[in-house]
Amino acid sequence: RLRQKNNGNLYTRMRCFRRNGRCEVPLFVLYYKEVKTGFTVFQKDDLLWAKITPCMQNGKSFVASNMPTEIGFGSTEFHVLRKKDERIYMPYLWVLLTDSHILEAAQGMFSGSAGQQRVSDLFLKRFPIVLPPVEKQKKLADQVFKALETNRVIRDEAEEEWQVAKEQFEHGYGAILTLRVGSKEKAFKFIDSLTIPYIISNIGDTKTLKNQRLIRNKVQEENENGRKG
Repeated sequence: RLRQKNNGNLYTRMRCFRRNGRCEVPLFVLYYKEVKTGFTVFQKDDLLWAKITPCMQNGKSFVASNMPTEIGFGSTEFHVLRKKDERIYMPYLWVLLTDSHILEAAQGMFSGSAGQQRVSDLFLKRFPIVLPPVEKQKKLADQVFKALETNRVIRDEAEEEWQVAKEQFEHGYGAILTLRVGSKEKAFKFIDSLTIPYIISNIGDTKTLKNQRLIRNKVQEENENGRKG
């Protein structure tokens, strides 16, 4: 989604930001004259961290590592963090600054009117950071990104299955949960201990089904005898 122009400069908008750090962020290449005023300047490998509500609480930020230019321009509604030396791995810093506890603490530094509150840069300047060796930072950050990617895949698969379920179960939903407890005696004891579920026979019923094969066979046998009688 690049709008290429000769001798262009990179520009990104706040609404394009995503939560997962390394995700794809739409960028636009524009003439310098279009962005030379009224924008925040950043450079490659900087960390852009949203400072305005509700973007800050939502963790909207990313490391600008995949840029086609060395310099970029963007919304004034984010703070720009830049490493001074090689002791810090910027994705590791992103992991820290998108932690839910850190975001909650940042809300305590809000200033401004309701709906337009912002986090002061004092929060970042005074932010205490644990800085392990850079190799350890890389390992920790990579573990987080791997978990985020796994979560994304699972979420996408769940969404696909949800769409299929909506098509196949237009008027309701049902499911079967099988628990192996080891013996007939334990099965009856478990069933008798349940207080909310009812013994029913229709998966699509509004009640929760609890069933056991011997009970089901007994109910079917009684029903058949009743019909014969």
